[in-house]
Amino acid sequence: MPNAAGASARIRAGSRPGRLNAGRPAFYSLRVFVYMYMREPETESPPVRHGLLVRGGLLVAGVMTIVLGMLPNWPVPVLDAAKTAAQAIATLGGAAFR
Repeated sequence: MPNAAGASARIRAGSRPGRLNAGRPAFYSLRVFVYMYMREPETESPPVRHGLLVRGGLLVAGVMTIVLGMLPNWPVPVLDAAKTAAQAIATLGGAAFR
């Protein structure tokens, strides 16, 4: 019968690097937080101005999020048509490379 205490010690010793590595992402995440919120900016930059395409894309994405949330079964025919079109394009593209 194997020694249970020895196996337990080996398991604990093997988990030490994992516990040490778990602290690394926390360090980097906190570092980003500190740079974003707890330090003064190095230079004053003007606010970013977004164009009409960005605003339009955000509007379409927002409206579609609300529509899909309220009517989840509505786009099934549209998605099926998109899937069929994508498969047709993949089939044609695959034939072109043979």
